Amino acid sequence: MKKLFSLLLCCVVAAAPGYAQEQDLVAQVHYVDAEASFNNNSAPGFYDCLEKLDKAEQALGATNSKILALKTEAYAKLAMKEGIISFLYLADSCLKKFIGLYNPNQFSAARYEQMKNLGAELETYKTMIGSQYAPLYLANYTDVGDRYGLLYTNAHKMKRPLSPLPGLPSGRKEPVPVIADTLHSLFEHGRKHYFALPFKTGAEPGYLFWWYAGDKLSSWYMAYKDIDRQRKATAADQTDFFMGFNSNYVINATGKMKRSAVWPRLIVQKSAIKLEPHTEYFIWFSSSDEYTLKETASVPIYYSLYVTDDPEKAWESFFDRGLKEKTIRTKYNNGD
Repeated sequence: MKKLFSLLLCCVVAAAPGYAQEQDLVAQVHYVDAEASFNNNSAPGFYDCLEKLDKAEQALGATNSKILALKTEAYAKLAMKEGIISFLYLADSCLKKFIGLYNPNQFSAARYEQMKNLGAELETYKTMIGSQYAPLYLANYTDVGDRYGLLYTNAHKMKRPLSPLPGLPSGRKEPVPVIADTLHSLFEHGRKHYFALPFKTGAEPGYLFWWYAGDKLSSWYMAYKDIDRQRKATAADQTDFFMGFNSNYVINATGKMKRSAVWPRLIVQKSAIKLEPHTEYFIWFSSSDEYTLKETASVPIYYSLYVTDDPEKAWESFFDRGLKEKTIRTKYNNGD
């Protein structure tokens, strides 16, 4: 029995170096593939490079200066070439780890000099884009994205949240409250202004139904105001708040439609996921490319939003009532 145990132990000890060599070979293959992806010099290539470098680290059970150098370059490209500013944080982090692990006996002096030059290039880029983006590379916003990060760091400029929105029973006939307002730019990014409309749910959870009219607005999205809650939602892939979309109508939110009137385009949406009670959210907007930055520093907006337990019924009721009351009209009937 002792002889058998000794034989098995010898087999395990003999196999260990072989396993380590195999893992090292797997890591090398991933690294070579990562280099090839990086050399494509495109955003998909940089992302693919980072994914393969992660696999190389998993195979090794650790990282090394060679992997960190290429990671730094990929993050730096995504930041400076693709304009994803939050990747500056990861580029800086990887560069610091690289310097900490650097061993002149295992890494060429020329390659080390390249990395030092890249560090200087990153600092120059930060100066060039301006101090307003500093929060994005001083803390990690990569998991929520640049635009959310900018909204979060500008949250102090937002107006107070709207009064808590009640959950409305689906059978209740309640007029849709029309709110006339003005959105003021929170920040400028990518030659567009960005705005946010904050609101808070009431005691009842429910699905959001809302619409807005704003011809100077372009893209929009919705998020939790609390960044930790947004991170959890992002990780769980629960940030696709809207599923319905209709822009076949125009609106006169202040009175009856006149025959020759031309009114702003009406955009109607309904919620895809159930909103939580007593929770603050905001809907952000970017300005339209069809207008100058000066014209979109502030934009008038008509909107309505409330929480309902049946967004489909609220959706249908809104169109039926709007057409009967002649506060909305199809674009075709409006001469569009």
